[in-house]
Amino acid sequence: MSRINNREKVSLLKYKISIFFISLILIVFITLYIKRNEISSFNYKIIQSTSEKYGFILKEINILGLKRITEKSIISNINYLYDRSIFLISLDKIEKNISNNQWIKDMTLKIEYPSTIMINIEEKKPIAILLDNNQKYYFLDNFGNKIDQLYDEKNKNYFIVKGKLAIDHTSNLFNILEHFPKLNVTSAEYIGERRWNLEINNIIVKLPEDEIKSALEVLINDILGNFEENDYALIEFIDLRISEKTIIRLKNKENIEIFKEN
Repeated sequence: MSRINNREKVSLLKYKISIFFISLILIVFITLYIKRNEISSFNYKIIQSTSEKYGFILKEINILGLKRITEKSIISNINYLYDRSIFLISLDKIEKNISNNQWIKDMTLKIEYPSTIMINIEEKKPIAILLDNNQKYYFLDNFGNKIDQLYDEKNKNYFIVKGKLAIDHTSNLFNILEHFPKLNVTSAEYIGERRWNLEINNIIVKLPEDEIKSALEVLINDILGNFEENDYALIEFIDLRISEKTIIRLKNKENIEIFKEN
């Protein structure tokens, strides 16, 4: 009796090993065919039925990295793939189907056999909100590109950018502001299609057309550092347009002029 049991165990082991190698050969065969785009209708049916038999069909799609994008909006573009042979699924086509979402910056996809696809999405990070000439609001990325329309502009995490042709010059402004992370900029207005006004601590700061970084260094080191926060409420604007001097206009209409030392 024990000999019979041992024979059965050996036979079962041989069967499992045979199935393993057959499946391995099938995977290699299918992969080569897919890469060559040579799957005929007949082969497609064979691959699908064999995959169903051994459980190599898509049952799960896992999506990571979502913050603003909903999982539903991604799945809706690829849900037709469920129950399809995992070997008949093109990751390139999946990427193409979902890459039209305006919030996607980058993504990686991989298949986890036997039945799962992993999608890791990197979303774009908005750093400001554009108020365009049509009074519509849009999220902007660090390159000054529109990401998506915003219907509630009261978002305290981002400052407002406005002014004619502002969007064409935001990338340069953003690059400069990265050097001054402590500046509390709440809005940036492009004036006369040539320069910026910033609102910082409820004070209008008039910047020059050029040498913006140098002007902001003067603002931080020579101006704001010499005022207490309580004094900010007394200031109407700070004019940095002339490199040789800074004009501070108080709300009582008095001017304070600070000349640059040679």
